[in-house]
Amino acid sequence: MVGETMNHKTQVQGGLRQGAIALLLFLLLIGGMVFNFSGQTSWRKPFPVENLAALRDLRDTGLTLPGWENEGQAQLNVGGREWSVQAAAQRGQRTAIVMILPQWGPKEMPGVEWSDIDGFFRWNREGERSLSFTTTNPPTTVQARYFLARDTAATKVVPHRQTVAVLQWYATPNGGNPSAGWWFWRDQWAQVRRQRIPWVAVSLRFPIDPSSTLEDVEGDILPLAEAVQEAIAQIMLTP
Repeated sequence: MVGETMNHKTQVQGGLRQGAIALLLFLLLIGGMVFNFSGQTSWRKPFPVENLAALRDLRDTGLTLPGWENEGQAQLNVGGREWSVQAAAQRGQRTAIVMILPQWGPKEMPGVEWSDIDGFFRWNREGERSLSFTTTNPPTTVQARYFLARDTAATKVVPHRQTVAVLQWYATPNGGNPSAGWWFWRDQWAQVRRQRIPWVAVSLRFPIDPSSTLEDVEGDILPLAEAVQEAIAQIMLTP
């Protein structure tokens, strides 16, 4: 009787293992079908990114930001890649620094941009959290990386040390997020529909008083963030 019970238990376990293997093979088959349906055989032949040439031009021209005066723009090598750096000013506000790294080619993926920026400025970060905002033209929702930073040394961008509020995200036509994975899975799904999701890394540097908090300056930095997101999304969505 005991032997029959053990034999039955062994058969059940074997059946479960076979079922798990069959399920795995089925998922791999479905994945292969989706991959083939996308029309891609490898990352060597990705679908084209619309308006990629216009995004590349941003490294030379920077952004046109309604309501903000462009006080100068240049390219800056950060982490081996050329960023657009421009000074944006508004009456009654301190001059902010807008840094953007547009996608350069259809194979390029985001991933180390925030580490590169952190390493370039060598700042001490405090109170990092998420900050969400929306735009209306076009309608998008962005979740950004938001923190206070104190410079530890002067740089080519800023000749003297400052305390700044920093806002960072990957801008896309329909929103933004500081996570490279957020972009990756949306781009993968878009490829199933023979489309792509362009991206631009955005890092805003907004000077503040050393005694200020993130909450104190949130209302000052958000209008700039909204203007940047709208400008990038409009370029991406232009036919």
